[in-house]
Amino acid sequence: MSVPRAISIAVVLLLNFVGPCVAGAVDEAVADYHKGDYATALRIARPLAENRNALAESVLGVAYYQGHGVPQDFAKAADWLRKAALQGDADGQFNLALLYEHGQGVPQNYAEAVKWYRKAAIQGDVRAQVNLAIMYDEGKGVRQDHAEAAKWYLKAGNRGDAESQFNLGILYYKGQGVPQDYALAAIWLRKAAIQKAYRRTLSLPTSGSIWRRHMVTKERQNFATRPQSL
Repeated sequence: MSVPRAISIAVVLLLNFVGPCVAGAVDEAVADYHKGDYATALRIARPLAENRNALAESVLGVAYYQGHGVPQDFAKAADWLRKAALQGDADGQFNLALLYEHGQGVPQNYAEAVKWYRKAAIQGDVRAQVNLAIMYDEGKGVRQDHAEAAKWYLKAGNRGDAESQFNLGILYYKGQGVPQDYALAAIWLRKAAIQKAYRRTLSLPTSGSIWRRHMVTKERQNFATRPQSL
């Protein structure tokens, strides 16, 4: 088993799924978590989670994963994230997929990781779209399929994800999963470069597949937590 990569976990306030009072309480819990007042955040979130509030379940999952306010416990993190994921919470689905991919709190299972990435990706979670594309690109948990990888890179790339733009550019450069097209390769690589996501120049390496693998690994190690989220 490879060394687990760091997981960054985000929680998004889905106010349209919860009543105003509950939403306010969850909002307060998230704000307290951001401030580092984990005890208060968990005191608010736990009873809501026990009453099946999906966002509160995600908050508890995050806390147990990170060991904030509670002893670090990957198994409990997985339990709470699964509860949120089963209720359709995209963050819970994405984070549960990460746990399956890295074998933290659950047995490592790439097929399960793909299953949960897909559920979150279909809901429009860009992080899940990127990682689902990578699973197809690398043939982990699914048959290797560059065309399917290109499809998900395109979705995420069109929403501004630099790593997806870069990886899609490499697929066009090599003609993997898409018709070989140097002009489109240059367009996507330039989009990624403009975001200053990479310190390298746009000169293509001698082995695009090796470089792509390096870059997707970098992306999965360093998934940035969105500022408004946990």
